[in-house]
Amino acid sequence: MDKDSRTLRMEFFRRKIPEYRKNPVLFANEVVNFEPDEWQKDALMDLAEDSKVAIKSGQGVVLKQWHYCGSCAAIHTQEL
Repeated sequence: MDKDSRTLRMEFFRRKIPEYRKNPVLFANEVVNFEPDEWQKDALMDLAEDSKVAIKSGQGVVLKQWHYCGSCAAIHTQEL
């Protein structure tokens, strides 16, 4: 990736991070290209309010996708 592309990407995320912090579902859709189920949307929005969220049950790929999405949101929404 050349320097101009990297700079444009960083600027894009600087503008989008405040939105992603308020709406992790938007992050899931735009960055991870993942459409969460309704319960996953609820859990992601709970993460926007508090970083400690408990999930009663989950299994297999669905839980892994949700965890991946939540982890990416946490990483990408840290202060730059």
